[in-house]
Amino acid sequence: MSQMAGIELDPLTNGPKVDQWRQTTLPGFFAAGNVVQVHDLVDWVSAEAALAGQAAALYAQGELPAGTAVPIEKGPGLRTVVPQQLTLPATQNVTLFCRASQPARRVTLTVNGAGGRSLYRKRLPIAKPSEMIVAEIPAAALADQTQITVALTEGW
Repeated sequence: MSQMAGIELDPLTNGPKVDQWRQTTLPGFFAAGNVVQVHDLVDWVSAEAALAGQAAALYAQGELPAGTAVPIEKGPGLRTVVPQQLTLPATQNVTLFCRASQPARRVTLTVNGAGGRSLYRKRLPIAKPSEMIVAEIPAAALADQTQITVALTEGW
């Protein structure tokens, strides 16, 4: 259905590309849960559905925060990152859902902005492709960003 509607799909997740509000590349169309990517926990599906529903209601009322779409670049060590873009400036914290490209131990998830500026770091004792890596990025850290790269690198 997403493809028939003209919504851009992510070739790795086979789901629609979305922003932090779960709005697709077609304004006014929202997607969440396993239609965007397969989740390992139903709790994440429920959280995404609530977020998408809230955003759709705000959109219908003309109150969804507008901004500039900034793509999220997937760096080394990751197979997928959702959302694939952010609408900035962010008005609330943004949750990223990532999957490792291969099993690894003692890795660091990094989110960098323009010029390689560190926006977020999270140490992980283990990363598995079958388990979601979840990171909540403070809205303040995303202010004035024009580029965002997420990577999973070896070492702490």
